[in-house]
This record gives sequence, structure tokens and C-alpha cells, in this order.
Amino acid sequence: MKDLNIYKLRLSQSMEDKLFFLNKVDIDSYDFILDFGCGTGELLNAIRSRGVDPDKLFGLDTNEEMIEHALATYPYIKFMSSLEPLEVLLKKSTKSMVIFSSVLHEIDDHTQRKLIHTVMTKFDTVVIRDMKQPLNNEPIPNRTRKRVLEQVAPWQAEMFENKWGKIVDKYGLYRFFLMNEFVENFETEVEEDYFGVLWGEIIWALEDAGFDMVYASAFTLPYRKHQVQKRFSHVMNDITHKKIIYTKRGK
Repeated sequence: MKDLNIYKLRLSQSMEDKLFFLNKVDIDSYDFILDFGCGTGELLNAIRSRGVDPDKLFGLDTNEEMIEHALATYPYIKFMSSLEPLEVLLKKSTKSMVIFSSVLHEIDDHTQRKLIHTVMTKFDTVVIRDMKQPLNNEPIPNRTRKRVLEQVAPWQAEMFENKWGKIVDKYGLYRFFLMNEFVENFETEVEEDYFGVLWGEIIWALEDAGFDMVYASAFTLPYRKHQVQKRFSHVMNDITHKKIIYTKRGK
């Protein structure tokens, strides 16, 4: 991570949307809330600022730099860099929640499938917010591609297209719109598969394990829609994100 401060600023710009679950569940009834892939702890601190007891809040991230920063910045929240303490914490809990906020797209398919069964289904409530590809793909006009590429540095467009192919359809266009803003950390960002979340498999597995849907929404992120229209004169009318909450039956 080249610039941690800019990373944190980008996170803050969509923080309100990331807190969507707070008014969808009885957050005070949970005694163990885990942010999986917590990064620098910004989401957990935002939850705490809404009045949630910090003793309930835990963050997990395998990036040691992130965890060190989180521990130094938010000492009242518990952070860990390994799954090892998870079983003990779950045994002590009477009602638990795990949050996957914009993290699953960073994880490969094999690891996602493993997490579904080793982590997600162990909790009482699962909250996921992440990106989702548009509902349908279609070619984009050459004038749209030209207009977009004229507004970005040539190196950024080249790096993106070397990884994901030329921006000639809606999937490519939306993928680029979602990541182009991360200029300072673009070398890292471009490697992430923004549309790689196994939404169908996750939902099927949770329902098969006795979870019921509490909330689901597919939408265009307002902040990104505004930024894209302002910079590229393009209106994003298709979905970019999905949010779900599933709770174990009887909990």
C-alpha cells in the first residue's frame, strides 16, 4: 500500500453506505461483531461512533501493516491477523455477526469457497457489501471509449487494458470506472477482480445452512455515479454493488 492516508480517505467517502446494516438488525443484541478484512479499522470505528460498545468489536486482517496501524489508531478495538482465535471467540458468544465489506473481491474463488464454510456459516448473522458486475454486457460506442481514455493518464489505461483487455463493453467500462480513482495505489488495485464475488454460491450455501435473508439490495453507488458523471460525462445507470444480510434461523 503506497499511500495509507489516501486509502483511508477513499474508504470514508462511502462509509455511510457501508453502515447500511445498523438500521436493519438489532445491533445491540450482538456480543461479537467481526469485520473480516478490516484494513485499518475505519468501519469498526464508525460502528463504535454510532454508540456500539467497542468491547464487542473485533477486526481481522492478514495484512500486518494494516493491523499495526489499526492497533495504534483505535486501541479500544480488538484486532487480530489470524483466524486462530475465532473458534474460542465464537464459543463464548451468544449472538455473533461477521461483516465482509468490500473485501471478498480481493479473495480468489477457492479461498472464497473455503470461507463460506469455515467462517460465514459459523456466525449467526452474515453481512456482505461488495461490487457486482452490471446485469448485462453490451458493446460501448467507440466515442465513449475515446472520451473516457482522454480523461486519464495513458499509463493507467495501458495498465488496466493489459490486465483486463480493451475497454470495449459495459463490463470493462464499469470495472474501469470503479477503480480509476485509485491512482496512487493503482498498481495494487488493478490486480483485484472487482466482479469476482461468488454471490450465487454464497447465497445458496447460507440458505442451505439454515440462514434466512433479512435484507438484499443491488444498486449503483451514488458517490461513484456522481464522480463518473462529473469526470467522464457518462451516466452509470446499471448496478455496481450488492448488499445482503442473512441471519441463522431462530437467532
